[in-house]
Amino acid sequence: MLSSAPQSSTRSTLGKTLVPRQDPDLRRRLLDYFVDNASTDRLSDWLRDLGQDTRGTASDKRTRVLAHTKYLETPLMDFPDQTMVYLDSLTSDQLATLCELLGVDSDGTKGLRYRRVLHEVGYRENWLPRLCTITDSVFAVDTVIPFVRWYRAIKGGLERERFLCGLHG
Repeated sequence: MLSSAPQSSTRSTLGKTLVPRQDPDLRRRLLDYFVDNASTDRLSDWLRDLGQDTRGTASDKRTRVLAHTKYLETPLMDFPDQTMVYLDSLTSDQLATLCELLGVDSDGTKGLRYRRVLHEVGYRENWLPRLCTITDSVFAVDTVIPFVRWYRAIKGGLERERFLCGLHG
């Protein structure tokens, strides 16, 4: 399976070199939102993954998750995949609220909202160029691949990974 993370610490996109960097404010806002909107079952799973006690009230669990999670320090190369794990449990309405929190358009389907959040993460952590900054009229595979990697739906029976393999030749 292809990873959605950037493939190296720097990427060249249409003559511009992107150097990924952590955005601590973004990461904190995402973490707070994920923890605040997690069900008690999800919080228990999260605590189990962290090797922590899963008992207690939802408030107790949220406090323990925040105290023990390493999400804020997730390496740049792993951050998109880890973010997708947390996004997967959100409803369409929760994704709409998260879009609004991040200042991006919240209209559309769950899939559109999901991709908008991931694209915003990519823009703010400098893995993806903002489309308005791309001036070349031809999109190279190297430019398009990061956007397509975050498209998780299956369209017309064609799995995302098979589609991506086709792009690489």
